[in-house]
Amino acid sequence: MPHCLKTELKIWADALKAYDEREFLKSIELFSGIAGSGKILTNMGLIYAAMGKHEVAVEQFNAATNLDKFLAIAHFQCGVSNFFLGRYGAAYANFQDTYSHLRGNQFINYEQLGLKFKLFSAEVLFNRGLSQLYLGYTRRGMNDLEQAGKEKSTTEHEIIDHAIRDRGERYTIFSIPIGVLYRPPEQKLRNFKSKEYLGKVKLVVGGDVDDIRTEPLGATKRGRQSYPSKVSLQLESTSNPDPKADVPSTLRRRFTAPTLRIKPIQPSPNSEHGHSTFPNDVSEAKTGDSNKVPNGECERECASSGDSVASLQSQKPRSTSSRLSSHRTRTLESDTQPQSRQGVGDRLTSLILVVRSEWKRLCSLVVGSTLTVLF
Repeated sequence: MPHCLKTELKIWADALKAYDEREFLKSIELFSGIAGSGKILTNMGLIYAAMGKHEVAVEQFNAATNLDKFLAIAHFQCGVSNFFLGRYGAAYANFQDTYSHLRGNQFINYEQLGLKFKLFSAEVLFNRGLSQLYLGYTRRGMNDLEQAGKEKSTTEHEIIDHAIRDRGERYTIFSIPIGVLYRPPEQKLRNFKSKEYLGKVKLVVGGDVDDIRTEPLGATKRGRQSYPSKVSLQLESTSNPDPKADVPSTLRRRFTAPTLRIKPIQPSPNSEHGHSTFPNDVSEAKTGDSNKVPNGECERECASSGDSVASLQSQKPRSTSSRLSSHRTRTLESDTQPQSRQGVGDRLTSLILVVRSEWKRLCSLVVGSTLTVLF
Protein backbone atom coordinates (compact mmCIF):
# COMPACT_ATOMS: atom_id res chain seq x y z
CA MET A 1 0.00 0.00 0.00
CA PRO A 2 1.55 3.32 -1.02
CA HIS A 3 2.24 5.88 1.68
CA CYS A 4 2.31 9.64 1.56
CA LEU A 5 5.67 11.35 1.38
CA LYS A 6 5.66 12.38 5.02
CA THR A 7 4.88 8.85 6.24
CA GLU A 8 7.48 7.33 3.92
CA LEU A 9 10.17 9.70 5.18
CA LYS A 10 9.32 8.84 8.77
CA ILE A 11 9.52 5.08 8.12
CA TRP A 12 12.75 5.58 6.20
CA ALA A 13 14.29 7.49 9.10
CA ASP A 14 13.15 4.87 11.62
CA ALA A 15 14.63 2.06 9.52
CA LEU A 16 17.97 3.86 9.27
CA LYS A 17 17.96 4.43 13.02
CA ALA A 18 17.39 0.73 13.61
CA TYR A 19 20.23 -0.13 11.21
CA ASP A 20 22.63 2.24 12.97
CA GLU A 21 21.71 0.52 16.23
CA ARG A 22 22.55 -2.82 14.56
CA GLU A 23 18.94 -3.99 14.67
CA PHE A 24 19.11 -5.37 11.13
CA LEU A 25 15.93 -7.42 11.18
CA LYS A 26 13.86 -4.50 12.43
CA SER A 27 15.41 -2.27 9.80
CA ILE A 28 14.57 -4.75 7.02
CA GLU A 29 11.00 -5.03 8.31
CA LEU A 30 10.56 -1.27 8.21
CA PHE A 31 12.13 -0.99 4.75
CA SER A 32 9.86 -3.72 3.41
CA GLY A 33 6.86 -1.48 4.15
CA ILE A 34 8.08 1.15 1.70
CA ALA A 35 9.96 -1.10 -0.75
CA GLY A 36 8.66 0.56 -3.90
CA SER A 37 11.83 2.12 -5.27
CA GLY A 38 15.29 1.02 -6.33
CA LYS A 39 16.90 2.91 -3.47
CA ILE A 40 14.99 1.07 -0.75
CA LEU A 41 15.53 -2.32 -2.41
CA THR A 42 19.23 -1.58 -2.70
CA ASN A 43 19.31 -0.71 1.00
CA MET A 44 17.67 -4.01 1.84
CA GLY A 45 20.22 -5.86 -0.33
CA LEU A 46 23.09 -4.09 1.40
CA ILE A 47 21.70 -5.01 4.83
CA TYR A 48 21.33 -8.66 3.85
CA ALA A 49 24.87 -8.63 2.47
CA ALA A 50 26.17 -7.15 5.74
CA MET A 51 24.44 -10.01 7.56
CA GLY A 52 26.16 -12.51 5.24
CA LYS A 53 22.90 -13.53 3.51
CA HIS A 54 24.14 -12.97 -0.03
CA GLU A 55 21.48 -15.22 -1.57
CA VAL A 56 18.67 -12.95 -0.36
CA ALA A 57 20.79 -9.90 -1.16
CA VAL A 58 21.02 -10.98 -4.82
CA GLU A 59 17.21 -11.18 -4.93
CA GLN A 60 16.89 -7.64 -3.60
CA PHE A 61 19.48 -6.27 -6.05
CA ASN A 62 17.74 -7.99 -8.95
CA ALA A 63 14.42 -6.48 -7.84
CA ALA A 64 16.07 -3.05 -7.75
CA THR A 65 17.47 -3.41 -11.28
CA ASN A 66 14.08 -4.58 -12.53
CA LEU A 67 12.61 -1.27 -11.35
CA ASP A 68 15.57 0.76 -12.61
CA LYS A 69 17.78 -1.05 -15.09
CA PHE A 70 20.21 1.88 -15.23
CA LEU A 71 20.95 1.67 -11.50
CA ALA A 72 24.62 0.83 -11.87
CA ILE A 73 25.28 0.55 -8.14
CA ALA A 74 22.69 -2.26 -7.83
CA HIS A 75 24.34 -4.17 -10.69
CA PHE A 76 27.70 -3.65 -9.01
CA GLN A 77 26.63 -4.96 -5.59
CA CYS A 78 24.75 -7.85 -7.15
CA GLY A 79 28.06 -8.88 -8.76
CA VAL A 80 29.79 -8.60 -5.39
CA SER A 81 27.27 -10.95 -3.71
CA ASN A 82 27.48 -13.42 -6.62
CA PHE A 83 31.27 -13.36 -6.36
CA PHE A 84 31.14 -14.25 -2.64
CA LEU A 85 28.68 -17.03 -3.46
CA GLY A 86 31.20 -18.45 -5.95
CA ARG A 87 29.04 -17.59 -8.97
CA TYR A 88 31.87 -16.06 -10.95
CA GLY A 89 30.05 -16.20 -14.26
CA ALA A 90 27.05 -14.30 -12.88
CA ALA A 91 29.41 -11.89 -11.17
CA TYR A 92 31.24 -11.24 -14.46
CA ALA A 93 27.88 -10.48 -16.15
CA ASN A 94 26.92 -8.07 -13.39
CA PHE A 95 30.22 -6.21 -13.59
CA GLN A 96 29.90 -6.07 -17.36
CA ASP A 97 26.47 -4.42 -17.05
CA THR A 98 27.86 -2.01 -14.50
CA TYR A 99 30.69 -0.92 -16.77
CA SER A 100 28.31 -0.38 -19.69
CA HIS A 101 26.06 1.83 -17.52
CA LEU A 102 29.05 4.03 -16.68
CA ARG A 103 28.89 5.15 -20.34
CA GLY A 104 32.56 6.02 -20.56
CA ASN A 105 32.61 8.08 -17.36
CA GLN A 106 35.44 7.65 -14.91
CA PHE A 107 33.09 7.55 -11.91
CA ILE A 108 29.51 8.08 -10.77
CA ASN A 109 28.96 10.14 -7.63
CA TYR A 110 25.92 8.89 -5.69
CA GLU A 111 26.24 11.40 -2.88
CA GLN A 112 23.68 13.67 -4.54
CA LEU A 113 21.20 10.77 -4.38
CA GLY A 114 21.82 10.09 -0.70
CA LEU A 115 24.47 7.34 -0.97
CA LYS A 116 27.94 8.39 0.17
CA PHE A 117 29.84 6.38 -2.38
CA LYS A 118 31.59 6.96 -5.69
CA LEU A 119 31.60 4.16 -8.18
CA PHE A 120 34.89 4.28 -10.12
CA SER A 121 35.46 2.59 -13.44
CA ALA A 122 38.83 1.29 -12.16
CA GLU A 123 37.07 -0.70 -9.44
CA VAL A 124 34.54 -2.13 -11.88
CA LEU A 125 37.30 -3.26 -14.25
CA PHE A 126 39.29 -4.72 -11.38
CA ASN A 127 36.28 -6.78 -10.17
CA ARG A 128 35.55 -7.94 -13.70
CA GLY A 129 39.18 -8.95 -14.18
CA LEU A 130 39.24 -10.99 -10.94
CA SER A 131 36.03 -12.76 -11.97
CA GLN A 132 37.63 -13.82 -15.23
CA LEU A 133 40.78 -14.97 -13.46
CA TYR A 134 38.68 -17.18 -11.18
CA LEU A 135 36.89 -18.49 -14.26
CA GLY A 136 40.24 -19.48 -15.78
CA TYR A 137 40.44 -16.70 -18.36
CA THR A 138 43.87 -15.51 -17.34
CA ARG A 139 44.76 -13.33 -20.34
CA ARG A 140 41.40 -11.56 -20.46
CA GLY A 141 41.48 -11.12 -16.72
CA MET A 142 44.96 -9.61 -16.74
CA ASN A 143 43.90 -7.22 -19.50
CA ASP A 144 41.11 -5.94 -17.29
CA LEU A 145 43.50 -5.52 -14.38
CA GLU A 146 45.98 -3.59 -16.51
CA GLN A 147 43.14 -1.37 -17.82
CA ALA A 148 42.04 -0.74 -14.24
CA GLY A 149 45.58 0.29 -13.33
CA LYS A 150 45.45 2.97 -16.05
CA GLU A 151 42.21 4.42 -14.69
CA LYS A 152 43.28 4.74 -11.06
CA SER A 153 41.79 7.79 -9.32
CA THR A 154 42.53 7.55 -5.57
CA THR A 155 45.27 6.30 -3.31
CA GLU A 156 43.20 3.23 -2.50
CA HIS A 157 43.62 2.13 -6.09
CA GLU A 158 47.34 1.56 -5.52
CA ILE A 159 46.42 -1.99 -4.59
CA ILE A 160 45.69 -2.64 -8.25
CA ASP A 161 49.39 -2.46 -9.09
CA HIS A 162 50.17 -5.03 -6.41
CA ALA A 163 47.42 -7.31 -7.75
CA ILE A 164 48.86 -7.09 -11.27
CA ARG A 165 52.29 -8.01 -9.95
CA ASP A 166 50.85 -11.00 -8.08
CA ARG A 167 48.50 -11.89 -11.00
CA GLY A 168 45.43 -11.45 -8.80
CA GLU A 169 46.16 -14.25 -6.36
CA ARG A 170 44.84 -13.86 -2.80
CA TYR A 171 43.04 -10.60 -3.66
CA THR A 172 39.39 -9.80 -3.25
CA ILE A 173 37.08 -7.39 -5.00
CA PHE A 174 35.99 -3.81 -4.29
CA SER A 175 32.64 -3.28 -2.59
CA ILE A 176 30.50 -0.66 -0.84
CA PRO A 177 31.67 -0.33 2.80
CA ILE A 178 29.40 -1.71 5.50
CA GLY A 179 27.17 1.01 6.96
CA VAL A 180 26.70 2.96 3.74
CA LEU A 181 23.00 3.16 2.77
CA TYR A 182 20.72 5.44 0.86
CA ARG A 183 19.63 8.19 3.23
CA PRO A 184 17.09 10.97 2.68
CA PRO A 185 18.34 14.56 2.71
CA GLU A 186 18.62 16.10 6.15
CA GLN A 187 16.54 19.07 5.04
CA LYS A 188 13.57 16.82 4.29
CA LEU A 189 13.89 15.10 7.65
CA ARG A 190 13.82 18.48 9.40
CA ASN A 191 10.90 19.83 7.38
CA PHE A 192 8.52 16.89 7.71
CA LYS A 193 8.00 17.76 11.38
CA SER A 194 5.07 20.12 11.93
CA LYS A 195 5.95 23.59 13.15
CA GLU A 196 3.92 26.36 14.75
CA TYR A 197 5.07 29.65 13.24
CA LEU A 198 2.30 31.84 14.66
CA GLY A 199 1.37 29.90 17.75
CA LYS A 200 -2.12 29.68 19.16
CA VAL A 201 -4.15 32.85 19.46
CA LYS A 202 -6.53 33.49 22.32
CA LEU A 203 -9.12 36.22 22.81
CA VAL A 204 -8.93 37.99 26.15
CA VAL A 205 -12.06 39.86 27.20
CA GLY A 206 -12.05 41.87 30.37
CA GLY A 207 -14.64 43.83 32.26
CA ASP A 208 -14.06 46.96 30.19
CA VAL A 209 -14.11 47.63 26.47
CA ASP A 210 -10.42 48.57 26.60
CA ASP A 211 -9.56 45.08 27.88
CA ILE A 212 -10.60 43.35 24.65
CA ARG A 213 -7.45 42.20 22.84
CA THR A 214 -5.86 39.21 21.13
CA GLU A 215 -2.41 37.83 21.86
CA PRO A 216 -0.46 34.65 20.87
CA LEU A 217 0.12 32.10 23.59
CA GLY A 218 3.71 31.96 24.84
CA ALA A 219 4.54 35.41 23.52
CA THR A 220 6.56 37.76 25.68
CA LYS A 221 4.24 39.99 27.64
CA ARG A 222 4.85 43.61 26.91
CA GLY A 223 3.42 46.71 28.42
CA ARG A 224 -0.13 46.82 27.16
CA GLN A 225 -1.28 50.19 25.88
CA SER A 226 -4.83 51.05 26.69
CA TYR A 227 -6.88 52.03 23.69
CA PRO A 228 -8.68 55.38 23.83
CA SER A 229 -12.37 55.03 24.52
CA LYS A 230 -14.47 55.28 21.41
CA VAL A 231 -17.64 56.56 23.07
CA SER A 232 -18.06 58.42 26.34
CA LEU A 233 -21.56 58.26 27.75
CA GLN A 234 -22.22 60.71 30.56
CA LEU A 235 -25.38 60.34 32.55
CA GLU A 236 -26.28 63.35 34.62
CA SER A 237 -29.21 63.56 36.98
CA THR A 238 -31.25 66.70 36.81
CA SER A 239 -31.86 66.51 40.52
CA ASN A 240 -28.19 66.21 41.51
CA PRO A 241 -26.76 69.71 41.75
CA ASP A 242 -23.51 68.53 43.29
CA PRO A 243 -20.69 69.48 40.83
CA LYS A 244 -18.26 67.19 42.64
CA ALA A 245 -20.15 64.06 41.68
CA ASP A 246 -18.09 61.46 39.88
CA VAL A 247 -18.97 61.71 36.19
CA PRO A 248 -17.93 58.56 34.29
CA SER A 249 -15.36 59.29 31.59
CA THR A 250 -15.73 55.97 29.83
CA LEU A 251 -18.57 53.69 28.96
CA ARG A 252 -20.12 52.05 32.05
CA ARG A 253 -21.52 48.57 31.92
CA ARG A 254 -24.60 49.61 33.87
CA PHE A 255 -26.29 52.80 34.97
CA THR A 256 -29.38 53.92 36.91
CA ALA A 257 -32.02 55.82 35.02
CA PRO A 258 -33.37 58.97 36.70
CA THR A 259 -36.29 58.26 39.03
CA LEU A 260 -39.44 60.32 38.86
CA ARG A 261 -40.96 62.01 41.88
CA ILE A 262 -44.54 63.20 41.48
CA LYS A 263 -46.23 65.51 43.93
CA PRO A 264 -49.94 64.86 44.17
CA ILE A 265 -52.49 67.54 43.25
CA GLN A 266 -54.41 69.14 46.06
CA PRO A 267 -58.10 68.63 45.41
CA SER A 268 -60.47 71.58 45.17
CA PRO A 269 -62.84 72.24 48.04
CA ASN A 270 -65.73 72.26 45.57
CA SER A 271 -65.41 68.52 44.91
CA GLU A 272 -68.47 66.54 45.86
CA HIS A 273 -69.24 62.83 45.92
CA GLY A 274 -65.70 61.88 44.97
CA HIS A 275 -65.59 64.10 41.85
CA SER A 276 -63.10 66.94 41.77
CA THR A 277 -63.53 70.13 39.86
CA PHE A 278 -60.25 71.22 38.25
CA PRO A 279 -59.51 74.92 37.79
CA ASN A 280 -59.64 76.44 34.35
CA ASP A 281 -55.86 76.75 34.41
CA VAL A 282 -55.53 72.99 34.39
CA SER A 283 -57.82 72.60 31.43
CA GLU A 284 -55.81 75.24 29.60
CA ALA A 285 -52.61 73.39 30.39
CA LYS A 286 -54.10 70.21 28.95
CA THR A 287 -55.10 72.00 25.72
CA GLY A 288 -51.53 72.97 24.98
CA ASP A 289 -50.48 75.98 27.08
CA SER A 290 -47.54 74.38 28.87
CA ASN A 291 -46.05 77.62 30.09
CA LYS A 292 -48.79 78.23 32.67
CA VAL A 293 -48.78 75.73 35.44
CA PRO A 294 -51.57 75.91 38.03
CA ASN A 295 -51.08 75.47 41.69
CA GLY A 296 -52.68 71.99 41.70
CA GLU A 297 -50.59 70.52 38.85
CA CYS A 298 -47.93 67.93 39.60
CA GLU A 299 -44.27 68.95 39.60
CA ARG A 300 -41.50 66.94 38.00
CA GLU A 301 -38.35 66.26 39.92
CA CYS A 302 -35.62 63.90 38.81
CA ALA A 303 -34.23 62.19 41.83
CA SER A 304 -30.64 60.96 42.05
CA SER A 305 -29.68 57.33 41.36
CA GLY A 306 -29.75 56.53 45.05
CA ASP A 307 -33.46 57.35 45.60
CA SER A 308 -35.70 54.37 45.99
CA VAL A 309 -38.73 53.64 43.85
CA ALA A 310 -40.67 53.12 47.08
CA SER A 311 -40.88 56.90 47.55
CA LEU A 312 -43.11 57.05 44.51
CA GLN A 313 -45.39 54.35 45.85
CA SER A 314 -45.58 55.83 49.36
CA GLN A 315 -46.96 59.12 48.05
CA LYS A 316 -50.38 58.09 46.69
CA PRO A 317 -52.68 60.91 45.55
CA ARG A 318 -56.40 60.77 45.74
CA SER A 319 -58.45 59.11 43.06
CA THR A 320 -59.08 62.43 41.31
CA SER A 321 -55.37 63.19 40.77
CA SER A 322 -54.32 59.57 39.95
CA ARG A 323 -55.36 59.96 36.33
CA LEU A 324 -53.22 63.00 35.80
CA SER A 325 -50.33 61.38 37.72
CA SER A 326 -50.39 58.21 35.61
CA HIS A 327 -50.56 60.32 32.48
CA ARG A 328 -47.51 62.31 33.53
CA THR A 329 -45.64 59.11 34.51
CA ARG A 330 -46.18 57.49 31.13
CA THR A 331 -45.08 60.68 29.40
CA LEU A 332 -41.81 60.86 31.33
CA GLU A 333 -41.12 57.12 30.92
CA SER A 334 -41.52 57.49 27.17
CA ASP A 335 -38.97 60.33 27.31
CA THR A 336 -36.36 58.27 29.14
CA GLN A 337 -36.68 55.12 26.98
CA PRO A 338 -34.99 56.64 23.87
CA GLN A 339 -32.09 57.75 26.08
CA SER A 340 -31.53 54.23 27.44
CA ARG A 341 -31.85 52.72 23.98
CA GLN A 342 -29.40 55.24 22.61
CA GLY A 343 -26.96 54.36 25.36
CA VAL A 344 -27.14 50.64 24.51
CA GLY A 345 -26.64 51.45 20.82
CA ASP A 346 -23.55 53.54 21.62
CA ARG A 347 -22.08 50.69 23.67
CA LEU A 348 -22.64 48.20 20.85
CA THR A 349 -21.10 50.64 18.33
CA SER A 350 -17.98 51.09 20.47
CA LEU A 351 -17.64 47.31 20.93
CA ILE A 352 -17.92 46.71 17.17
CA LEU A 353 -15.23 49.34 16.46
CA VAL A 354 -12.81 47.79 18.96
CA VAL A 355 -13.38 44.25 17.61
CA ARG A 356 -12.83 45.52 14.05
CA SER A 357 -9.51 47.17 14.95
CA GLU A 358 -8.33 44.00 16.74
CA TRP A 359 -9.28 41.89 13.70
CA LYS A 360 -7.26 44.16 11.38
CA ARG A 361 -4.25 43.92 13.69
CA LEU A 362 -4.49 40.11 13.78
CA CYS A 363 -4.75 39.91 9.98
CA SER A 364 -1.65 42.12 9.57
CA LEU A 365 0.24 39.85 12.02
CA VAL A 366 -0.71 36.71 10.07
CA VAL A 367 0.24 38.27 6.70
CA GLY A 368 3.58 39.52 8.03
CA SER A 369 4.47 36.11 9.48
CA THR A 370 3.53 34.36 6.24
CA LEU A 371 5.73 36.68 4.18
CA THR A 372 8.60 36.07 6.62
CA VAL A 373 8.29 32.29 6.16
CA LEU A 374 8.11 32.56 2.38
CA PHE A 375 11.06 34.93 1.93
